[in-house]
This record gives sequence, structure tokens and C-alpha cells, in this order.
Amino acid sequence: MSYLRSRAGLVIFVIGLAIIAFLLGDVINYGTPFWMKSQNEVGSVNGEGIDYQTFNVQVDQAVAGFQQQMGGGSSPQMRSYAVQQVWNQYISEELLKQEIDKIGITVGKDELNSLVFGENPSLQIIQQFTNPQTGQFDKNQVAMVSAEAKNNPELAAQWEALLESVRAQRLNEKYSNLVSNSIYTTALEAEQEHNSRNKIANFKYVMLDYASVKDAEIKLSDNDYKEYYDKRKKAFKNTEEVRSLEYITFDARPTAADTAMIVSEINQLKSDLQNSTTEEQFVASTSETKYPVRYYSRNQLNPALDSVVFNAASGTVVGPFLSGNVYEIAKVLDTKFSPDSVEASHILLNPVAEGGVEKAKVKADSIKQLIQRGESIAGLAVEFSVDEGSKVNGGSLAHSLAVVWYQLLKKLLSEEKPAM
Repeated sequence: MSYLRSRAGLVIFVIGLAIIAFLLGDVINYGTPFWMKSQNEVGSVNGEGIDYQTFNVQVDQAVAGFQQQMGGGSSPQMRSYAVQQVWNQYISEELLKQEIDKIGITVGKDELNSLVFGENPSLQIIQQFTNPQTGQFDKNQVAMVSAEAKNNPELAAQWEALLESVRAQRLNEKYSNLVSNSIYTTALEAEQEHNSRNKIANFKYVMLDYASVKDAEIKLSDNDYKEYYDKRKKAFKNTEEVRSLEYITFDARPTAADTAMIVSEINQLKSDLQNSTTEEQFVASTSETKYPVRYYSRNQLNPALDSVVFNAASGTVVGPFLSGNVYEIAKVLDTKFSPDSVEASHILLNPVAEGGVEKAKVKADSIKQLIQRGESIAGLAVEFSVDEGSKVNGGSLAHSLAVVWYQLLKKLLSEEKPAM
């Protein structure tokens, strides 16, 4: 038994696992109604269903084999290839089995015994029971394993799998021989093949070595070139299909009339916006770009609007201004100054570094008096402030001026006219 286990090859291993998977599938599916079995089938070959669990087990085995051969982990491509391989194997085996059954080819008991114990055993038997040290086939080992299998269920399953593999291989050989013998060559075909291989012809030829002809001795005329071309002009024929196309282009750039129409429309919208008391709804229904209702600081608007809107009174509509390919108008709803819109500078002192809070206050008062007398706060901040973030900017802090505004856009350059 140990000898068979040590010599069990890939074929026995795969067949053994397939049989175990088949038996496990029967146990799992035990009690399933016959009308529900088709729901667990991957597919069928000529009416023979292929169980999903059995199929999946063999796919996993194929993937494991690929991983062992190539190394590395599994991948979707590897599993897809394994699925295709197992499926093709099912198709080949089932179709071949059905053809063999249809013809009635079998392997009898005496024939199988001859393939296992006879003078000319099957190649699978020879491979499994050849001593690796001596390289000699051991018939006595075959008989010993066969006898032990009768009393060992595990060994018996392996032995039966081996016999089934030998039987299947013999059936395939018989079918292949039958097909090969049915293909023959007729006498006419044999004669033609013989003549084509053995036909002999006598001929003479003269070889002219082009290198022996001097270029200076050859004078070509235009007629020579034309004659050469006329004989070979078909070789230059372009077989690709060609088409003749006619097309019209339209200039989509706006004309002066288009511009005037847009300006008239935006001016009407400006008037409507000026009179509107529900500006948010008005902008939402007319503007092509919806800007949020909030306070805006300088330099957040387009330059043309930015230069005007911060000097306009509340309720004023400014514009239109052409910016890029759009016209813009804005209405100032409110203006306010907030802490982040006031320019501020400071000089920060560290009491610890100054020798105490009192000394820091004295120094701060002195700096304050210098500023009140006209000294530059920026220079004093660079000299005395410990705030590294602001002293490089002369002690300046952030500032901004904010307004609420709306923007109405009208596309100009992107407007297209319908083809006439």
C-alpha cells in the first residue's frame, strides 16, 4: 500500500479527488427533489447535466494545479482559464463517452485483467509500478497491491480509480483506432500523390550574373520605364475602398446681430433685476451659472465687476460686463464691514523674555508712544514682535471687504446658429 501511495501520479490523484467530490456531492444533494436538481447544474452536454458542486471542486483543483506549476496566488484570469479547461474536458469526455456507448465499444473483464496483469500491461500500470531505483517494472507489486486492496477501503478506492483510468484509456484507444481505420486513401489519390512527389522534368537554364554587367553600359530611356510600369501597373493598384465626400461648414462665431441681440436681452434682465424684490428666485430662474448668496471680498469677482461693485450703493445693479464669452451683471444687496475686512497689525511681546509682565507693559507703552508720534508700525513689528507669522508682513493681519451679489450669465461665443 505504501508503495502505491508513493507512486500515485497526477492522474490517479485527480481521478481520486473527482470520485470523492462526486460522492460528497451525492451526500449533500441527498433528499433534493428531482425537479430541483437542474437548478444546481452548471450546464449540460447532450442532455447530460453537470453538477455545480462537482464542477466547482474540479475548477478549484485545476486552479491549485496552476498555482503549483506557476507559483504565486490565484487571479481572475487563472480561474477563468481553469473554468474553460474543466468545461472543455467535460465536453470531450461526455461526447466521447456517448459515441463509445452508441457504437457499443467495451472493455471486457479478461481484457482488463490482461492490461493489468498480462504480458503487455497498460502504460499507466507500468508507470505506477516501476521501481524508481532500478527502473524495472515489478509485476509482483501489482499483484500484492491488488490483494491488499480487498481488505483496505482507502487503498481499494485508489485501486478502483486506477482500473477505471486504464479502462477509459483503452476505450479511447479503441475509438481512435476505429476512426483512423475508417479514413483511407483511394487508388486515384495515392497515384496523384506518388506522381507529384516523383515526377521528373529535364530542363536547361542560363544564369546571368548581374554583377558582371557594368552600369555604364546600360542606357535606359523613358520608353523603358514606361514599358516596365505598364507590365506591372496592376501591382500598384490600391484595392482599398475610397469615398468622395461633400460637406458644408458653418461659422458658429457670433455676428454683430447676435451680439446686439444678447446685449438687448441682458439689458432687459438688468432692468428686471433692478425692479425685483425676490432676487434669489430671479437669479435661480435666469442665470446660467448659479452663484451662492453670500458676502464676497475683493478680488473674488471678475476684474470688471470687482472694480465697480465695491463702490456701488446697496440696491444698485452694475454691468453688463463682457468676461470671456459671457456677459455678467450683479446687484449689490448689502454691504458691511466685518472683523475680517479691517486691516489690522500688531506687535506681540513675550513677558518671560522681557523679564516679567510689568517690564513687558513698560516696553509696550514705549512702542505705543513711538507709533503715536508717527513711527512705522511695520518697522517696529519687525524689530520687536515675537510673532513670526506676522512680523515678516510688518505685523499685518488679514483684511477683507464683503458684499452679497448675484451674477447673471449669458453665453455669447458658444451660441450656435442652426444650419440653413
